[in-house]
Amino acid sequence: MHYIPYIMFFVWLFALVVGQWAAEVARMFAKRISKARTRPLLDFYPRVALILPIKGIDADTLENLQSLLTQDYPHYRLICAMESADDPVRPLLEKLVLEQSPGRMDIVVAGLAQNRGQKIHNQLAAVALTTEQDEVLVFVDSDAHAGPTWLHALVAPLRIAQVGASTGYRFYVPECSHLANAMVSVINAGVAALLGPTRRNLAWGGSMALRRADFFSCGVHKAWQNALSDDYVLSHCIKYRSGHIIEYVPKCLLASPADFNWKNFSPSPAGSIASPESARRGSGSWRWAGLCFISLRCSIR
Repeated sequence: MHYIPYIMFFVWLFALVVGQWAAEVARMFAKRISKARTRPLLDFYPRVALILPIKGIDADTLENLQSLLTQDYPHYRLICAMESADDPVRPLLEKLVLEQSPGRMDIVVAGLAQNRGQKIHNQLAAVALTTEQDEVLVFVDSDAHAGPTWLHALVAPLRIAQVGASTGYRFYVPECSHLANAMVSVINAGVAALLGPTRRNLAWGGSMALRRADFFSCGVHKAWQNALSDDYVLSHCIKYRSGHIIEYVPKCLLASPADFNWKNFSPSPAGSIASPESARRGSGSWRWAGLCFISLRCSIR
């Protein structure tokens, strides 16, 4: 038992480092958000196809859908893409379609994916419904509860030719006091705070936008044909194939409930952290290993 003091020392040291890091992250984050809130939105309203891959239904689904259908934006339509016609969310979507004006909301059944991730398969099926009149494609996750100006803020940076895509990010809100929730929230907030006016930004699939013309000319459509990660592949095409930048929009942070456990460092069965589509990309442990790596990589640059 002589090693217990050493273990306690390293636990204390780890907690101290994480605490200091969390304080610095909070300071940077608060400063950036306060600046973003005071920045006015410009009159830039291209026609938007808002693409939502969705699977299943939970307690927040209706509220989230309504938040997307009531955006303070004049010209947009919502396209919901699901894997199966038997999906339990279909009756709710069909009810909402009837409540909207014609052309405001569409549903597409993508079918089962074969050579790519199901989320991307759903997204491509939705893109196939768009036309040249849809000047901008916006992708959002099904667990997103968006504020009324979210869509306008996300699209606004695309008025600049050098900007190839714009992105928001998630902000985890712990649902209970479990230490795993606190750690995940701190790591995630660290990544959010490091995003900003830099060429190193990557798009986040839960809240990203780009011009429809760039989606095809930059090769995103082709690159997605055999891809698992929608946002990483899109970021690569925008940054390295076209030389454009990805602009981070702090106003487009989307709150997500955090309900994690130690077993696999992924959402517990009762949690609803990521959309069902994104959950099919891989296990929670791999996703969070990647998140830790990104956070550390950004910190040392």
